[in-house]
Amino acid sequence: RCWCAVAPGIESHGVDPAPVNLSIPAKGQFWRKTSDRFFATYDGAPPDVVFIDGEHTYEQADRDFENAARILKPGGVIVLHDVAPQEERYTTPQFCGDVWRLGNKLRSYPFWRTFTFERFPGVMLVQRSTFPHVPT
Repeated sequence: RCWCAVAPGIESHGVDPAPVNLSIPAKGQFWRKTSDRFFATYDGAPPDVVFIDGEHTYEQADRDFENAARILKPGGVIVLHDVAPQEERYTTPQFCGDVWRLGNKLRSYPFWRTFTFERFPGVMLVQRSTFPHVPT
C-alpha cells in the first residue's frame, strides 16, 4: 500500500524475493528476485529515488546502498529504512537488525548529505552532495 501511495502514476520498480500482500501501482513493475540480482541486471533509466528496506542486516543494506548509488540519477535520493531502532530490543532481525550501523557510517561520508527521521524505526534520506570536491 505504501508503494501505491508514494508512486501513483509514475514509473516505479519493486523488488522482493518473497512478497507478502503486494499492491503494485499503475505504472509499477515488480521483480521477484533478490536485490543483488536486481541491481546486477538493471538496465533502465537512472532512478530519482531508491528505497532500501531488506533483510535487516548491515551487510545487505550496505550492498544495496552501494548498488543504488551506482545507478542513481544525479541529485537523486536514497531512502534507508530501519536506522533508528531506539532500544536494544529492536536491534534484532525481526525489527531493525543492525542497519543502524549503515546510517552511522553514511553520516560520516563527506560527499553525502543525510537527514534522519529518528522516530522508530527510523528513515534516513541520503543525497550525493553537489558541491565540487576540493582535495586537502
